[in-house]
Amino acid sequence: MSTCILCGSSNSTKSIFGGYRYNGSEFYLTRCSKCGFLYLDPIPDENVIESMYGDEFYFKNYWVRNSNVLGYAQGKEAARKNAEETLRVIKRYKSTGSLIDIGCAGGHFLSKAREMKYRCLGMELNKEMAEYAKNTYGINVINKPLHVATEDIGKFDVIYMGDTLEHLTDLDKVFKCVKKIMYDNAILAIDGPMDYNRSFYNAFRIFNMLFKKNRLSINRPYHLWEFDRKTIRMLLKRCGFKVLYLKIIEDPPRFVRGFDRDFLKEKLGRFIRNISKVISNNILTRGLELGNRVLLIASKV
Repeated sequence: MSTCILCGSSNSTKSIFGGYRYNGSEFYLTRCSKCGFLYLDPIPDENVIESMYGDEFYFKNYWVRNSNVLGYAQGKEAARKNAEETLRVIKRYKSTGSLIDIGCAGGHFLSKAREMKYRCLGMELNKEMAEYAKNTYGINVINKPLHVATEDIGKFDVIYMGDTLEHLTDLDKVFKCVKKIMYDNAILAIDGPMDYNRSFYNAFRIFNMLFKKNRLSINRPYHLWEFDRKTIRMLLKRCGFKVLYLKIIEDPPRFVRGFDRDFLKEKLGRFIRNISKVISNNILTRGLELGNRVLLIASKV
């Protein structure tokens, strides 16, 4: 049994959402009984993580938000449009300056940031993606782990982490490294999923899970941590950051042409997701912070 990284409690229960079965091992979505944080137990070890990311599967099967194609490279235009929306928020706090993207993949976000007058650097562990960023956009990308790269790269005005935090194992170490490369007046921008934050869709999913005998998915356990409106704030405060801006929205349902089937069950799922999106994004319910995606801006305390 793992200890909660947010509150230190060792009391937890397996959540109704089940978990994953991968390479003969089981990884349960576990909820801390004290603070409610949802995380994998056990956390995959280095060998499991290397097996998950060591082939081409992740980026070939990557779905870029708001696109209808499968694959990181294929979703280029949607990714750049998403990046522009995020950067418009970042510009409210830092209109220009140096920006580093930790976990930059193939550089779609950085390419848009450079167009919007930031001086850009990327950091990406996947060698093929680092090369893609260099060859496609001419962007300098460091192909080293965060704790190694931060030894000699200097400081930045904006540290951006998009769809990254939920994949990283030692979050205390991550945020120590992030602080090290931030100017005193720099900002940290975190953009990522909140798949189990409260929403109409998740209420439906809980109801559906009540009737499932096997709740373990055969998908790879990529997300180690599942944040919601409460626990993301707890994490930032615990690591010495002050939240300046936080907005939660709900994305439209994923639909990939040629890959997703049109079975009745899948159509029903997309229909419910669309209803959930309307509810979550409505101005009348915005204060409830419903939805499955967060963008936050923070500064060092």
